Amino acid sequence: MAKNKSKKVTAPQTGDLAHATTDDAPAAEPIMSGGDPAQENSEPKKRTPSMTQRAGLQFNAQRIHKLMKKRIITTSKRKNAIQPTAAVYTSAVLEYLVAEVLELAGNAARDFHVARVAPRHLLLGIRGDEELDHLIGATIAGGGVVPFIHKSLIPKKSGGSK
Repeated sequence: MAKNKSKKVTAPQTGDLAHATTDDAPAAEPIMSGGDPAQENSEPKKRTPSMTQRAGLQFNAQRIHKLMKKRIITTSKRKNAIQPTAAVYTSAVLEYLVAEVLELAGNAARDFHVARVAPRHLLLGIRGDEELDHLIGATIAGGGVVPFIHKSLIPKKSGGSK
């Protein structure tokens, strides 16, 4: 018959249960209080990506959502009448428009052989595009005017070769 070896637990001498050991086992690590031991060794939780990151945008969709909620007239029944997807869509539209204007302004700046985009380049880029000119009908401070000379003011060339 096999003898049963029973493990004898020694009583803690200082009153601390975290350092209780058995005779057969070496001294163990202190027992951590609280929490699941399976989660202690696991990797930290990964943060869920924001609306902006999931949509792949540069414009902050959360900020647009907050501003839209602040500025909309709502009744007491519908305090959150703006859905987050509306803010993502608006952010995408704004990002596209800014990219388009900056591309045209950058091209105008390159035509003048300068590295910095000035208000003049913004004006020339916007006024050079028919759709953006129709959309943005505002005056750009410091932009000047688009160069234009009417046909009737241009002197006629003489056809005097005989």
